[in-house]
Amino acid sequence: DLEGIVARRDLIKHRRDTFGPARDAAQEGLRAAASSGDAAVMEAALEAARAAALEGDCDEDGIGPGGRWVAAETRDVYTALHEMHKYRDERVAEGRRQLELSQTIVRTAPLGRDRYGRRHWLVQPLEEPRDQPHVWCEPRSSELVGGIVEPPREASRAADGGESRPCGKRDWQHFVGESACAALAASLDERGERESHLRASLERTLRSRQLQRLAASG
Repeated sequence: DLEGIVARRDLIKHRRDTFGPARDAAQEGLRAAASSGDAAVMEAALEAARAAALEGDCDEDGIGPGGRWVAAETRDVYTALHEMHKYRDERVAEGRRQLELSQTIVRTAPLGRDRYGRRHWLVQPLEEPRDQPHVWCEPRSSELVGGIVEPPREASRAADGGESRPCGKRDWQHFVGESACAALAASLDERGERESHLRASLERTLRSRQLQRLAASG
């Protein structure tokens, strides 16, 4: 009815006059939070938005056609926060799947070759620590590009520390831990077909380890 329309108009005007500066600040905070990628910043911005009457309920304040209502900036932050939680949940689920797989299967997988034709192998160790990547690089061979086609038996044994184990030209090299494997990946030439493939394989391995840690902590 007319009285209800007038009352709601007066309420909106009162809110505008009362919360004006707070609303302006809250809207600015919401716009910044929506693109921040930080859940804590988004939650704080939403709290400020509620205090500045940038969302509400029609049953309580008479604004809107019915149900809960939010300002456009508030809606954007809720959407961004939802997408962030969804993405994190998906990463945790994938990490848990990979973690379960790594605990039940002992794997030896070829990662690729370097410029000398040496194969690099990702080995799942039988002993602890199982949560660290172990990469073995076969020795150079003058007989055939790629040389040896199987990793050594000792490659299945875990090694201490988180560093590379440089050896002679006729020995295997052992890279233990994420920092050593990341350094190995960074040393490869992306312009070469072999080393670009090997580098991509190493980077996928490191991302997989990060997902597993996220799953274990979540």
